[in-house]
Amino acid sequence: MNRQLAQALLGLFIIVLAPARAYCAGERGGDSLTVSLLTCSPGTTEIYSLFGHTGLRVQTSGGGDVVFHYGVFDYDAPHFIWRFVRGETDYAIGCEPFDAFLDSYRAQGLGVKEQVLNLTQEECRRLYQALLVNYLPENRTYRYNYFFDNCATRPRVKVEEAVDGIVKYDDREDIETFRGAVHGCLQGHPWARFGIDLVLGADVDRQMEGVERYFLPKYLHDGFRNALVVPRDTAFRDLVLSESDLCQPRNGAAEMAAAGDGFWTPRTCSLLVLLLVVAVSIYGVVKGRAFLGLDIVLFSLAGCVGLLLTFLTFFSQHPAVDSNWNMVVFHPFHLLFLPLYIRNARMWKMDYYHLANALVLVVFFFCFSVLPQQINTAVVPLALSLWVRSLSYSILAFEHRWR
Repeated sequence: MNRQLAQALLGLFIIVLAPARAYCAGERGGDSLTVSLLTCSPGTTEIYSLFGHTGLRVQTSGGGDVVFHYGVFDYDAPHFIWRFVRGETDYAIGCEPFDAFLDSYRAQGLGVKEQVLNLTQEECRRLYQALLVNYLPENRTYRYNYFFDNCATRPRVKVEEAVDGIVKYDDREDIETFRGAVHGCLQGHPWARFGIDLVLGADVDRQMEGVERYFLPKYLHDGFRNALVVPRDTAFRDLVLSESDLCQPRNGAAEMAAAGDGFWTPRTCSLLVLLLVVAVSIYGVVKGRAFLGLDIVLFSLAGCVGLLLTFLTFFSQHPAVDSNWNMVVFHPFHLLFLPLYIRNARMWKMDYYHLANALVLVVFFFCFSVLPQQINTAVVPLALSLWVRSLSYSILAFEHRWR
């Protein structure tokens, strides 16, 4: 409660008094400013915390010390989940005292690194004023984009806009894809990796170009370390003046990543499903039994996943969720044709949907290595399970037809 009150008072100060103070400091040569980039280490629980966080710390010689950070959201806001699925993710810039910001990460066992930026006083004041204007109620909210407009990209853009000249980053060629960068943050979290791989399409399998790599806080930290400011009329200078660790991580994120994914991964579970399906299908073909209940469960689940992927493809504003080749395996037709299959199975009639599904999956397997999208390895056993069930029923229906 005390922290919430402190944040409310700070917000009132920033909205009402800070712009005037920043203006006076700029015009009268008042307090000097120091701006730092803060990079927070990843958490181990909520999925959004696995990617880390970024903030801009502004210190004044008069004792002011605040942190601006983007990506603030209210999970309890009305219809948050629905709006998030639709891509209507309106996040905001937050501001709080530096001590409170650091204490919150220290209490979670997370680390915070600081990079003091090598900016002139004019550049610092320009950046500070831009953050203050951005924090005004009418400017505070923005449409979040997890690759191109997030907690790391916004601080980078603000710094670039504030400097006299341009910021020149390391020109090394980046061969990593967006999906590869995301996977690097999900070591030790195989189920999160599986879910993200399901919903993200082929667009994230292209190589990152230029500053696109800095959508992740840890990449932005490394990018700033090697960056230069190229002024219009003076010599080059390093963007970062000094670096330090404000607090060390103690939450075991590194240990969790080093320990690996464990045994009960999506791939292990999907392989167990495949073994069960193959065993039941062989027994069913030998005994002449269709095991309709297994098909209802299997194809219903595949169809529900397909409904989600279809919705994301055609109705969500999220980037990179279309062009999703997982829809070859998981699609709504599994649900649409399920009643017809149940009717046919009761009369042992040939079900042409199963024949079509088996054929489509065969093409999928043959083209797997040349698909423009990296498919999660757990999808293959699940696809094989659907193929085995379609094939086994087609065999049984054919046998009953020619008896």
